[in-house]
Amino acid sequence: MADSRNKGAAFERDIVKRINAFAAEHALGFTCKRNLDQYQAANLCDIKNNKPIRVCVPMHSINAKIAKNNARTVVLTLEDWFFLLKSSFDAPKEAA
Repeated sequence: MADSRNKGAAFERDIVKRINAFAAEHALGFTCKRNLDQYQAANLCDIKNNKPIRVCVPMHSINAKIAKNNARTVVLTLEDWFFLLKSSFDAPKEAA
């Protein structure tokens, strides 16, 4: 039987690695890391296993016309989130 703690940590490291590789490839200007305090304090984010990989983001991060409110969220697949990030930075610039 696999050690679930090691399995979970390996999964989290893999997701962080994938997010950081995507951000670097597209020069998004951010990196992420595992939140090792997530189990010691309430209301901290977590990277979890045993389900399809999902990303929860505030609605205003997808549509700037929506008022900033981190309680209003959208859940996306990791691939859809990468698509949105890439498309937001690859959008054609308006002619001057």
